[in-house]
Amino acid sequence: MTLPLNFTASVIERPNLYWSNRTGGKDLERLNTDGTGNKIIVKQATGLTIDKAIVYYKNWLYIINGANPQKVARCELNGSNLETLVTGTGDLRQLTVCDDGLFWSNYLNGNTSIFRADLDGSNVATIYTDYAGIEGLDNDGINLYFYERDFDTDVKAIKKMDFDGSNLTTITTNVDNGTAVRDVDVTGNYIYWLNSGGTTIDSRIMRCDKDGSNITTIVSSSDAAQKGLFSLVVGETEIYYLIAFGSSPVDAGIYKCNIDGSNFPTKLLGGEPYPFCLALA
Repeated sequence: MTLPLNFTASVIERPNLYWSNRTGGKDLERLNTDGTGNKIIVKQATGLTIDKAIVYYKNWLYIINGANPQKVARCELNGSNLETLVTGTGDLRQLTVCDDGLFWSNYLNGNTSIFRADLDGSNVATIYTDYAGIEGLDNDGINLYFYERDFDTDVKAIKKMDFDGSNLTTITTNVDNGTAVRDVDVTGNYIYWLNSGGTTIDSRIMRCDKDGSNITTIVSSSDAAQKGLFSLVVGETEIYYLIAFGSSPVDAGIYKCNIDGSNFPTKLLGGEPYPFCLALA
């Protein structure tokens, strides 16, 4: 979740979480940040299948529509004015948005590419391609940030680059605890990421400075019910995350903790075996 550099605290306090319910309907739903008032705002029947990404930017929700062929689309916060911006090929996975355009990752034939387009979907261009897997894509208004696992070397790293794909820099390779990094969030002066956790490996919420220094474990949990951390969004005082692959459907849901890791875990919504992506607006 990217915050424009000129955001004030009053703007950062956004009251709603938007999430995709990948079970059955694959609908777009809205939930208050206190866990109340969950509501479907766009149903799959409208031609929308949200199972990849949701991003909030300037009063719009930008989404990856997983219906075949996959698309980058957007709608207003109440679900109205749904429109397709880009139609892609392959497996569209990650998405971030800023004034410089739309950026998304696409997995095709073993390679992952990052594409850029104007906000109206025009001028699509490939800015980066590697034989690698990319999980998490975000920006701070200046650079793109992403997690990459190189398929040749198995090196896992958080990287950044300019919006045209130039000046690629490895920020840190100290990101892996034996389980996948599932999402990256750049908010304020920090990069946040998730380690999903495994049978004998703790799940983690992590943070470092944007230059890769001061790596901090915010939360580390051996609780089987807190495995399968999947999607992350950071607000002013709280961190919100999904469990999509918990030890049972009862564990799956939307959770939060304080920005310092206290009050972990606080369950906001459960009983959904496959929540998949999350935005704060």
